[in-house]
Amino acid sequence: MDDERKQDLAGRLAEYPLLRVLLFEKWFRFAFAFFLLVILGGLLFLPKIWVTSPKGFLPVVKVSLLDRAQAWSLKRTARKTAAQGHYDEANYAWQTALANNRADLESLHGLLNNYLEHDRAIKQRRYIVPQALWLLRLTGTNTADLEMAAEVLQREALTEYLAGILEKRKSSLTPKLEVSYLRALFDTGDYRGFAARWEQGHGKVENNPEVRLYRAAYLAGWGPPTESAEALKQLDDATQDPGRRNLACRLRLVVSAQRNELAEYEKFLKQLEDWRADTLMEHVGYWKMLVAAGRPARAVELAESYPTPPGATKEVIELARLFVLAGARERALDLFKRYAGEFGNAANFWVSYAQELIQAKKWSELRDLGVSIRSRDAVADLLAGYSYFLEGRAEFGLERPAQADAAFAKMVERGFEFPQLAIRAASELLLLNRPSIALDLLRKTEDDFKNDPNYWGLVFGAAMALKRSDLMVHAAGEAYKLQPTSRTVINNYAAALLIHRQNPEEAIRLTLQLYAQIPSSLPARVNHGAALLFNGRPAEAAALLKTVQTNLLSREQVAMLNLDLLEIQFRLGHLDQARAINESIQEDLLYPSQREWLNKLRQQISETAAPKLEARRSG
Repeated sequence: MDDERKQDLAGRLAEYPLLRVLLFEKWFRFAFAFFLLVILGGLLFLPKIWVTSPKGFLPVVKVSLLDRAQAWSLKRTARKTAAQGHYDEANYAWQTALANNRADLESLHGLLNNYLEHDRAIKQRRYIVPQALWLLRLTGTNTADLEMAAEVLQREALTEYLAGILEKRKSSLTPKLEVSYLRALFDTGDYRGFAARWEQGHGKVENNPEVRLYRAAYLAGWGPPTESAEALKQLDDATQDPGRRNLACRLRLVVSAQRNELAEYEKFLKQLEDWRADTLMEHVGYWKMLVAAGRPARAVELAESYPTPPGATKEVIELARLFVLAGARERALDLFKRYAGEFGNAANFWVSYAQELIQAKKWSELRDLGVSIRSRDAVADLLAGYSYFLEGRAEFGLERPAQADAAFAKMVERGFEFPQLAIRAASELLLLNRPSIALDLLRKTEDDFKNDPNYWGLVFGAAMALKRSDLMVHAAGEAYKLQPTSRTVINNYAAALLIHRQNPEEAIRLTLQLYAQIPSSLPARVNHGAALLFNGRPAEAAALLKTVQTNLLSREQVAMLNLDLLEIQFRLGHLDQARAINESIQEDLLYPSQREWLNKLRQQISETAAPKLEARRSG
C-alpha cells in the first residue's frame, strides 16, 4: 500500500482509533490477536461444559479443559510415584485426578489397581469401596470392572454386599467371579446357598485349590456324616501346606464352631498364634464359643484384655456383636463411639452401629447418627437414603410421627445404593405400619430381588396392609413361581385369588392341595371352604365352614367368613338367615373387591326377596 493510499485510509478511520492501530501497527495486531486467543481459550478452557460420563448416565459428569489437563498431570504423577515405590502418595494422586474428572475410567482403574497390588502400603483407604461401587455404576456389567470391584469388596470384608451384587449376575459369572461368589456365600454364613451354588457351577472352579478347601469345610461342618471325616482330613492335611495352611486353619475354626468343639477351636487358634497369623476375628470366634458354653463373663474379660486393638471395620463390628451376645450391649455401643473417627468412613460400620442403637431404643442418639452420616464425605452419598431412614426411625421412636414421615419421604427420594439396606428398611417400615412407604422402597428394588421369594413376601405384606388385592395376587403369584411347594406361599396365593375373586379353578386346586396336607389347619379349612363357594358348591362350603371356631379368628377374618356365610345362605335359598348375617358384617374390615361383591350380593338378595314379600302381602 503506497503512502498516499495509507494517508487517505488513515483519514477515513480518524474516528475509529482501534481499527487504525490494528491496521497500521504490526506488533499491536499480534498483541491483540494473542489477547483474543487468551479470551477464547478461557471461554473454552474454564467452564465445565464437556460431558465425560456415558450417554444416559445420571448424574451427568461435566468437566472443563482445565480439569482434563490437571487430571492428566496428576495421573502422570501417580504412575511416577508408584514406580518409585511410593504407593500411598500414588493413591493420593489417583484420588485427586479422579476428583478432577469423576467419570475418568483410567483414574478409577489406576486407583483400584494401586490398592489391590499394594493395599498394606496405603493409609487412606476410606474412598476405596465407594470408588469400586462408582466404577460398577459407570460401566454396568463390564466383566473386568466387576472382577476388580469384587476383589475390593472381598478384601474390605464387605461379603454381604458382594454376595448381593453377584447374586444379580449369577447366571453369567466368570470363573474368577464364581470363586468370589462362593467365598462370599460361605463367609456371610449362607452355607446352604454355598452348597446349592457349588452344585450348579462347580465345574468352573472345581480345580481352584482355595474353593476346594471351602468345599471341604462345608462338608466337614454341614455335609453328611459319611463325607465329613474325609473332609476334615483334607483340611487337616492342608494345615501342613505352607501355601494353604492359614486359610485351612481359619476354615477349621469355622468348622469347629459349627460342630461346637471348643477344644478343637483352641487347638487350631493356637496354631495360628504360633505362626503369627492369628487376627482379632479368630479370637472373637473363640470368645463367642465361650458365651455359647455359658461363660460370658470370661469371654468379656478376654476381649477387654486383648492387647491388639481392632485394625479393620469388620473386627469392630464382630467385637461389638460379641459384647451383645454376652449381654453387654453398652460396651458394644461404647466400642462404636470409640472407633467412629477411625472407621467411620466404612458404610457397614454405621449400619451395624445403627442396628445396636435401634435394639437399645436410644432414639436421640440414633437421630444424631443419621444426621452425622451425611456429614462424612466417604459415606454421605452411599448412605444418604439410609441416614434418612434412621432419622425417621428415631423420630418414630420419640413418638413424633409427622417428623418421621417427613424423613421417610426424603429417604425414598434419595434411594439406597445398597439394595439390601432398602429391603431391611422396608421390613422395618412394615412393622411400623408404614406400608405405603415400604412399597415405594420395594418397587425401586424389584430388579435386584425379583427372583427372591422373600422379596415378594414383603410386597405381599405391604399390599395386604394397603388392602390392594390386585397387588396381592401379583406378589403371591410371583412367589409361587419361585416356591411352588411352600405352604405359606400356597396359602397366600390362594387367599389373594379368593379375595380378588380371580381364577376360581386355580384357587380350589391350591386350597385342596393345602387342606389335604394339613386338614387341621384353620386357614387351610377356611380358604378351601371359600374356594368351594367360589366354584359354585355352597352346600359343601357350608359343611366345611360350619366346623370353624370363630373365636380363633381375627376381626378381619371373621368379617370375611361372614361374607362367605352370607353368600352360602343366599345360594341355598335361606333369605332370612342371609339377612341376619348381613347385619353382622363389618364392611370397613373388608377389601375393596370384597365390599364391591357384598354390594352385588345385597342387590341380588333384595331383588330375590321383593317378589316373595309382595306375594305374601297379596296372599
